[in-house]
Amino acid sequence: FDDDYQGFTDTDPEMDVYLQEEDYGKDQDGPIAEMITLDSFFPKKTKVQNLNIDAQGFEPQVIRGAERILKENKGRLHVRFGFDEELLLLAENIPEDFLAYMKSLGYKEVLRDGGDIVMH
Repeated sequence: FDDDYQGFTDTDPEMDVYLQEEDYGKDQDGPIAEMITLDSFFPKKTKVQNLNIDAQGFEPQVIRGAERILKENKGRLHVRFGFDEELLLLAENIPEDFLAYMKSLGYKEVLRDGGDIVMH
C-alpha cells in the first residue's frame, strides 16, 4: 500500500468522485458523489465489532480512511473485504502491499471465503 497515495489524509478527510469525460456530457460540472473517511464520520473511541467493505478494488483506500477505527478496535474488530487481485490492480493497488499494511496494523488473516478475506 503506497504511503504516497494522493487520497484521504488526516487533515483532508473528504474526496470527491468524478465521472470520466466519456461517461457524461461535457456540460456536466462538479462531482457526482462526495465521500468522507470512516474516521471522520465516527467519533473517536467508537466501538466497532464488524466492518464489511466491498469497494470494487478500492478497499485499500477505504481502509486507509478507517485507520484510527482499526487501531482503536484492534482485538475486537473483524474486517471483511473483497480481495479481487484483478480489481485491486485496475484501481492501481498492489494486493500484497494492502495485506502487508493490514498486518502492520496488527491484523491477521483468519478466513478466505471465495473472493473475500476476513482479518482480526
